[in-house]
Amino acid sequence: MANSIDLARLAAMAGDNADARAQLAVAESRFQAHYAQLPDAPFDRLQARIRWLNLEALVYYEMHDWTELERVARATLAAIDEGLSQRPGDSELLLRRAVSQMFQGIALLRRDRTPEAVSALDQAVTGYRDTPPAMGFTDNREVYAGIAYRNLAEALAKSGNRERARSLAETALAEWEAAIAHQPENWEGKEVGAQVSVLVASLLDPTKPDEAARRQSLLDRAAAILTSPESVGRLKVDDKELLVKIESLRAAGPTKPGE
Repeated sequence: MANSIDLARLAAMAGDNADARAQLAVAESRFQAHYAQLPDAPFDRLQARIRWLNLEALVYYEMHDWTELERVARATLAAIDEGLSQRPGDSELLLRRAVSQMFQGIALLRRDRTPEAVSALDQAVTGYRDTPPAMGFTDNREVYAGIAYRNLAEALAKSGNRERARSLAETALAEWEAAIAHQPENWEGKEVGAQVSVLVASLLDPTKPDEAARRQSLLDRAAAILTSPESVGRLKVDDKELLVKIESLRAAGPTKPGE
């Protein structure tokens, strides 16, 4: 199942959604066979289902299938509520709830349901920050928290709260700069830097000389990352979309993230 999920993600990141759906179908078939063999222990079976749904949502996220992503996120949240009724305060469930809230918020944001998106993403950010570690949660919590944080900033800007959006974006940029200093060869880290740089740039006013200069510098840095020799053969769909956004921001006045 894990291998099929990985293949589905890779296909989605490359823009081959047809192959991603095919691999996802294989993974789901394998999960159902595994699920059917589980002992009749209600919580264990529910936990397995929730873990699978988180994986399925990740593929839809990479595919940019926002309708399916929202559907799966809602189904996961309902299952997690049932799990928490059996084991209140379970850290793994709380972290998986944050993941599902993040995916739900992103789907809502991309479908122009911004107030709902802000609420879901705010809850996700809080969940990642406040929940104790859990042995059963092996996902990269910091990566997920960063995704939620950046999308919350976009949602806030889109809702008109540009002051808080910029504060969040600047914090994310500072944290990235501190982290990348210790892992300068980390390509995924560089991709994050390009995303955060463009996010901050989109919140700066090009009519103000000091902000305009920094805006241009951030856009140049993001473009340099995504067009470097190191990027050859590595660009995902999101990276290519970001390059288009960089050119749009260079050519136009201030815009809201996500436009």
